[in-house]
Amino acid sequence: PFAVRTRQRIYLVQPSHVSYAESALRKVRIHVGDEVVETYAKLSALMRELPSRFVQCHKSYVVNMGFIKEIAQEYVLLTTGDRIPISQQRRKRVREEVLAYIGRVV
Repeated sequence: PFAVRTRQRIYLVQPSHVSYAESALRKVRIHVGDEVVETYAKLSALMRELPSRFVQCHKSYVVNMGFIKEIAQEYVLLTTGDRIPISQQRRKRVREEVLAYIGRVV
């Protein structure tokens, strides 16, 4: 687990339970099951804490490849029903990393 600090608490988060994280206005929102943990941080700092099964598909989004249900041209659909955008610059790399992840898992 890794620690996420908020103003009032410190959360211990299991990476395998994180479906995705998003960054906006200097805040990072980490989606853990039905909860959202919000903290002031940079997405790049969070990426250093996460294992290799996470891929950055957009400058503002990081996705756990274990939750990917479908990859389309402009988005990733997660098993949670969330639709996460894929930037044009990262499209090829995301596809390659997901295929490599599937090869390791299967």
